[in-house]
Amino acid sequence: MFHADPSPYELELQAVDNCQPGDVLVAAAGGSGRSGIWGELLSTAARNSGCSGALVHGAIRDVRQIREMQFPVFATSTCVYDSMNRQRVIDLDVPVEMKGVVFEPGSLVFCDPDGVVVVPLEVEREAIDRALEKVEAENVTRNEILKGMKAGEAYRKYGVL
Repeated sequence: MFHADPSPYELELQAVDNCQPGDVLVAAAGGSGRSGIWGELLSTAARNSGCSGALVHGAIRDVRQIREMQFPVFATSTCVYDSMNRQRVIDLDVPVEMKGVVFEPGSLVFCDPDGVVVVPLEVEREAIDRALEKVEAENVTRNEILKGMKAGEAYRKYGVL
């Protein structure tokens, strides 16, 4: 944006205020670093609604405060400017694409320091079952390695590494 926004934050606030317990708020800002579209106040409001975290394909601000709150926010960059008259939310609860991956409303989203995973609704049960099997197999392998088994032997025996 390059003009005064007559309704700054309107849909942004609606998105945060409509968060439900367990939601991950996904903001597809095209990777823009023009402004920090997410910050401490939105994190506080989202957390108060029971939101589990936020994923922003764009910039955020107030990183220190968000970390102190221990509210999980994953973003592509940071920017000290807020979004007023720079960027605005244009739609809510619609499919969005980030780096070639489509996020549908209601999809499972997992974020951690290793990356982001989105699980489409149509394969949710299968994905969860397979992930639990993998975790169990890795736990068995880790326990054997902790007991002294060599990594190669553990892999040959359990097929997981």
